[in-house]
Amino acid sequence: MSSLPAQCPQLVDARHVAAMLNLSVRTLWRLIKLRGFPQPIRVGPRAIRWRLSDVADYVRQLQPACQNAVTMNCMPMSAHHSSEQAAVHD
Repeated sequence: MSSLPAQCPQLVDARHVAAMLNLSVRTLWRLIKLRGFPQPIRVGPRAIRWRLSDVADYVRQLQPACQNAVTMNCMPMSAHHSSEQAAVHD
């Protein structure tokens, strides 16, 4: 088996991208639609992939926003979500 050329981008599917970001696949698609998440590349009739470098760049762009949220003593989104669920079930 031959190795890929160095300039060939690593491509990952929706399951892998969602797992990298600790999200569900459905939430990943919502991010794509609402927040400018990198657009996928169609590599076949039913195959969609993301460049790993695009996903990494997106995460790097989020880091300053996350640091500002901590500085402002904001709860992370997952905490907001679980508190909302708790309120619904009470």
